Amino acid sequence: MGLFSNNKIKKGAVADVIQCDLRDYIVWKWAPDSEDSGGLRANAIRYGSTLNVRAGETAAFFYNQSDGRMVEYVKGPVMNMKVETANLPVLSSIIGAGYGGGSPFNASVYFINTSASNQVPFFIDNFDVLDCFTEFTLPATLKGKVMFRIPDCERFFEVFSMNDMDSFEVKDRIKEDIFELLKSKVGTASSALNIPVTQLRANADKIKRLAFDELKDIFYEKYAIELLNLNIESINIDTEHENYGLIKARMSEIGAKALDIAKAERFREAEIANAQSTRAADEAWTTTAASTRNRTLAENEIVAARLEREKMMRMNDITLDNLEDTLRRQREESQRASRLSTETGHLAAHQVDVQGAVAHRAAESLGELGASGGASMGGDGGMNVAGMMTGMMMGSAVGQNMANMMGNMTQNIAQPGPPVPPPGATVQFFVAVNGQQAGPYNMIQMTNMITAGQVTRQTYVWKQGMAGWDFAGNVPELAQAFGMTPPPLPPQNPPVPPAI
Repeated sequence: MGLFSNNKIKKGAVADVIQCDLRDYIVWKWAPDSEDSGGLRANAIRYGSTLNVRAGETAAFFYNQSDGRMVEYVKGPVMNMKVETANLPVLSSIIGAGYGGGSPFNASVYFINTSASNQVPFFIDNFDVLDCFTEFTLPATLKGKVMFRIPDCERFFEVFSMNDMDSFEVKDRIKEDIFELLKSKVGTASSALNIPVTQLRANADKIKRLAFDELKDIFYEKYAIELLNLNIESINIDTEHENYGLIKARMSEIGAKALDIAKAERFREAEIANAQSTRAADEAWTTTAASTRNRTLAENEIVAARLEREKMMRMNDITLDNLEDTLRRQREESQRASRLSTETGHLAAHQVDVQGAVAHRAAESLGELGASGGASMGGDGGMNVAGMMTGMMMGSAVGQNMANMMGNMTQNIAQPGPPVPPPGATVQFFVAVNGQQAGPYNMIQMTNMITAGQVTRQTYVWKQGMAGWDFAGNVPELAQAFGMTPPPLPPQNPPVPPAI
């Protein structure tokens, strides 16, 4: 047939709708309606025809020329697309220029199901499966299906020839490989999985994993098909076959022997577990003993640290008590020295008081003498000469004492009074002793403590007017006192001079 169907189809004829109405297909070839008996319209496309391609489908336009096949792919979804050279550029080399691009042309149109819903069911009947424990075989049947999709239409058409391009041919070729591979995998599954053939049905998923990867590679390399899933619905073995009873009996023997072996293994495991438990108990006891020793050592260290801390606290308390007692004695001595100094400064007044008291007492005594001894002389109312002489002597003594007292008072009044204490005596210092505050102490007390070595240059002190605590060596008033500290005493026992 020529490029154009001049004798049957003319411009302006009824247009075709190119689409696939099938649902379950892999590949399907479109043909126009009302094809004549001679087949002249088998590949003829009318002028003005439209193309519909659903989602998950791809339409391929093929035209054979002497220089090779030309193909145009249209991927769905596409609805009511005009079949023109503007939409299908490859057709421009097919349609003759003399027809203005509107003439009918011949082309093969195939629809390919590119969705993931392609399925091929399979049923494999009466093939042998080998039992690896008894070397007996049993007849078996296998039922299931595969799911796949066609990811590359161009490569798919390269694999299949134009004559093979229908769903039945594709499915038949796929089934051949499915049957061959699955019969091999299921037939040797007992050995591969180390299970008896009586347990094949329960291990269908494991058999599937054995076959899936290999079958996937075959599908892609041989048919340009991507295998999505392999579903093994059932594996049935012939339980009426004579080998089935032999296999069951042999498996019972193997099971009994395996049970004895399992019992022996469990006994051995129990012995091992008992030994491990004993060893663990010994290790635990050793660990516990070591832990007890460590705990005892730790407790002893804690007790020793507590005792040392208490000892240091007692020593600190003793030091504080000694320092406080020393400071107290120094304070009492300072107060006593101050009191003696005050009494010394007012000694004249004190003497006047004492002498006045003596004179007063002498006067009283003289009066009493006059009242008693001078009133009578000799006991008969006359004058008592001895009494009068005694009174005159006492009066003379009193007079002399009063004269001396008055002289001394005059002399003391004429002399200047005692000097006023220097201002430094009124300064009050506080001293930091082992983190505690002691004082206040005046300058005299501070000088005594510096001389005794109880206050050093690095001792913290404070007085009114200072911004904060500072070293005693930094305080000007005390710095002079440190310069007055005498050097250490010489040895008590000097060396004996050498003999000459």
